[in-house]
Amino acid sequence: GGADEITIGSTKFMFVSESAGYTNSSTQVFVQFANDGAATTTTTVAAAFRDAINNTIATTNLGITASSAAAAVIISGSQSGTAANVIDELAKVAPDDTDDDTTLFAGP
Repeated sequence: GGADEITIGSTKFMFVSESAGYTNSSTQVFVQFANDGAATTTTTVAAAFRDAINNTIATTNLGITASSAAAAVIISGSQSGTAANVIDELAKVAPDDTDDDTTLFAGP
């Protein structure tokens, strides 16, 4: 994916500055960087990504849920077998911000 998107399975999570007017689907979910009026930090982006995953479970059918702690997002599978496995590449994704070396997503 591009600098502002993360693909899990066949679903692209697209990070946008404003999500109003966009419609989520099984292949594309729009994630607003931060809630209206909030500063965009690694913590707010992690929370927005967590919420996007959890709020679109029925839409994406990915079989995953997410939690977050500060700037880390923890993704868990809710299906037996390997269908909900997320590759280790998520552990290497960081915000497109040269001023901040904080890892946005933590993985195994």
